[in-house]
Amino acid sequence: AKGVFRVIWCFVAFIAIGAEAEDEVDSGNVLAGNETRNATSDNNLLLYQRLYRTKRKEQQEMANSLMAVDDFAKQYTVVSRLTMRMMEVFNASNATLNSSAFVPGVSPFPNNTQEELREAVANVVENIVLFGDLALRCPDAMDEVFRVHKAKKWRPLIRWAHSFTNESGIVTGSDTEVLRLMAQELKLAPADDEYHNPYRKPKLTTEEWERLRQKKAEKEKEAKREKKRKGRRGPRLSGEL
Repeated sequence: AKGVFRVIWCFVAFIAIGAEAEDEVDSGNVLAGNETRNATSDNNLLLYQRLYRTKRKEQQEMANSLMAVDDFAKQYTVVSRLTMRMMEVFNASNATLNSSAFVPGVSPFPNNTQEELREAVANVVENIVLFGDLALRCPDAMDEVFRVHKAKKWRPLIRWAHSFTNESGIVTGSDTEVLRLMAQELKLAPADDEYHNPYRKPKLTTEEWERLRQKKAEKEKEAKREKKRKGRRGPRLSGEL
């Protein structure tokens, strides 16, 4: 796969939208002040959604590249590292958001003076959608990640990030579908009768997995033997036949 796989996407600073006057207002201006604050909040959200769509294109390109990797071991390694890092991000964001008064779908989107809160919201939203891509496009690798890491402990965190993002109303269109399908793929929600993941390969039996492991082990041993044979030959004299 080409490129560097990133999990924490760079969060571009917002452009400040005007300056809010701090002058005293009379009671007749309260309604106008509320409308101004609501408009500013909406603008903050619209700006973020614009940035999000740009990052989302990068995420989709990365997911497509990873899905195209033929070597299962390499694909598993990348999915495993990304998943573990995302769980760390979700955990940190959860702590930040729980210590704040932010309520997804109710609270205004954080402005550019609330950097820590804004970053926590963005990290949850961006990474859960990317996680959905991985779960749907690399399901066999994700299954192995959950098996190897005994990842039942991750499920409440994934469920929280999924619910938070849905309730926030930040993502729209096809990304909401990614979240809906991810919930079915990971059994966070009941699957539709017609649900089927086209990227999932037929399940291998225990015997088939064992044959694959043995074949891989034999290739590794042969590579070591070949390396050892080359090392024994040593340097040769130029006139040696």
